[in-house]
Formats: sequence, C-alpha cells, structure tokens
Amino acid sequence: MRRVHAPEIEDEPWCPRPLRDALTAFLQVAAERGRFLHEAAPVLEGVLARAGQSRVVDLCSGGGGALLSLLERLPPEVSATLTDLYPNEAAFQHAEARAPGRVTGRRASVDATDVPSELPGVRTIFNALHHFRPAAARRIIADAVAKEQPICAFEIVERRPQTVIAIALVPFAVWASAPLQPGFDLFRFVFTYPLPLIPALVWWDGMCSCLRSYDVEELQELVAGLEHEGYRFSITRSRGVFLRVTTLIGEPVRPAG
Repeated sequence: MRRVHAPEIEDEPWCPRPLRDALTAFLQVAAERGRFLHEAAPVLEGVLARAGQSRVVDLCSGGGGALLSLLERLPPEVSATLTDLYPNEAAFQHAEARAPGRVTGRRASVDATDVPSELPGVRTIFNALHHFRPAAARRIIADAVAKEQPICAFEIVERRPQTVIAIALVPFAVWASAPLQPGFDLFRFVFTYPLPLIPALVWWDGMCSCLRSYDVEELQELVAGLEHEGYRFSITRSRGVFLRVTTLIGEPVRPAG
C-alpha cells in the first residue's frame, strides 16, 4: 500500500486555534508520558557531537513534542529553539518555564521548508514529516542540505495493522491525559468530556497520520539526488511490536583530518 495524503484537521488553515492548541497539547503529553521517542536521545546526541553543535532547532514543534523530555537526556549545554508554522504560544511559555535557559519558543511563524538563516543548529522533526506531501517533505530536507545544517526526522506512525490498533486506543488516552496538561482550559475540558470532539479528532488525525506515513523506501526516494560528497543520509527503522521508530538523518560530512 502506497502513502495516502489523508486530511488531518490539525493541518488545515481553517482549524480554530483553540482546537489546534488542544490537539497539540495532547500530543505533547503523549510524547512525554509514552516515551515513544526516548531512543532518539543518543541518536540526536551523536549528530550534535559530529556537527560540533549545542543547539537544536525543532521544526513543527506543536506543543513541544518529545523534545522537552529528550533534553533531560542530553548534555546540559544543549539548548533548543521550538518553532512552528502555527506557534502555540501558551505551550511555548510552559516549555520555557520548565527548562529556563535551555528552551526558547519562537513566536514568529517558521516555514519548515525555508528555515531562517538566523536559526542555525541541528534541525529536528518529531513525528511530523508525514504531515507534508512528498514535494514539500523533500523541500524541508533540501533546505537543510542547501544551508549545510544537520536534520533528524523521527516518526512512529506506520501503515501497518499493529500501529492502527494502537491509534484506535488514542481516545482513551486523551480522556486520561487531559488532567496532566498544564493549566485549566474550559474549551479543552468541554470538548474532551461532555462533548468529546477532541478525542474524536485526535483519533481521526492519528488514523490519517498512519496513511500519510513514509516507509523506508519512500524516504529513500525523498532524498534521492540530495546526497553529495559533502552531505550524507542514513535511514533506519527500529524493532517493535506496535510502535517502531523510523529515523532519517542528514548531516554534513566533515573533511578528514
């Protein structure tokens, strides 16, 4: 089965900000509590070390995603800038308060296909590359190559039955995790419990994410022609029963000696 670009509500420009922020708030808690991407920490640390960098520029951050918990597993000198096309200011403020001096949320909109030159660092995309059609996903990677910046994309969604089964249980996770999200939000409460719109939309977007996901071969097609003697790629997939991590790493190659 080939990739299908099914419509995710969170991605739509008409999606109301309170609803989008509620969706990304759940994804933030799920990423941290589920620890699905903790194995990304040593991978990211290796890329930072090879690049001689101590700054992470997180693209498509949403509510902060997995990066906040990963920072706790990285050397203390590593800092992070959170960015998004639709910045979640409340989530960014919470992230800055949680890791003062290490995390900064950029309030201006950042297009992942054209990252401003004043944001150098190792670029990360946590479970968000599938949001982009192939042409746009390739532009994200090509922008990192053109600006000679490393990029790491980590994905846990796949087009396989085990992952779909896991996503089917997501509404229960939304109900259970709402009290763990920072602050009380009346909109979030009403549309999580009395009117469960948020659990329904998280389930919908999760299913669409599975259909949109890139397998290893499709990622290889995305980077075909972008690799050259000064920039290399590696694409791997971990083992797992329900959720596996697919990792794409692109990084400049330092001259020997």
